[in-house]
Amino acid sequence: MFNKELRKQIGQRVKLRRKELGLTLQYVAERMDVSASTILRYENGSIDNTKKLIVEGLADVLRVSPDWLLGKTDEIEDTHSDEMIVKIEDLIGEILSDYPLAVGDVENEFSKEILLLLLYEFRGFNEQFVFAVQNYTKPGEVTRDLAKMAKASGEKVNQKEINSSMFAWQVKSFSSRLNLIADCVRDYAREPVRAKADILALLRNYIYD
Repeated sequence: MFNKELRKQIGQRVKLRRKELGLTLQYVAERMDVSASTILRYENGSIDNTKKLIVEGLADVLRVSPDWLLGKTDEIEDTHSDEMIVKIEDLIGEILSDYPLAVGDVENEFSKEILLLLLYEFRGFNEQFVFAVQNYTKPGEVTRDLAKMAKASGEKVNQKEINSSMFAWQVKSFSSRLNLIADCVRDYAREPVRAKADILALLRNYIYD
């Protein structure tokens, strides 16, 4: 295959995959540390996009194998097709690459503890959120127990208000724990030892669960 043809094929596949993931030229460019116009030229094959470092960089950003970009296979090994998941993974990678922070060891550990705790909390939120959506967002439906209680008391059931209240109750613990974490962060400047101890106490709920 001539170099010109290979450039064209790589460019077509880069553009196809970028659009499939819903990523902008600028987004890909920032992760390649080049300009958006350079990515555009990679896509139209007007500049050399066949170099190993370029192909590997594009493959990494687009969650595909270099062989797929080069046309050596038609199988996309990576199953990513969600723009938000790609961006979440990229952001988590950037956060991790920030370490060590330009502070002391103790402060670095505190920051990492906060990050780990937030991830644990968010995982718990997802579980609560799924349950709340599945049970308290269906128009015209209330839980069987609440319906029985309302019938026994003779009170009229306001399904919308009950669902809204139950949804809020189901996810409120997430907000409460975020407030506890925020309090620890605010306390760090004044009482760092206590703030760190409080964060570790919250972490133990997950680490030793």
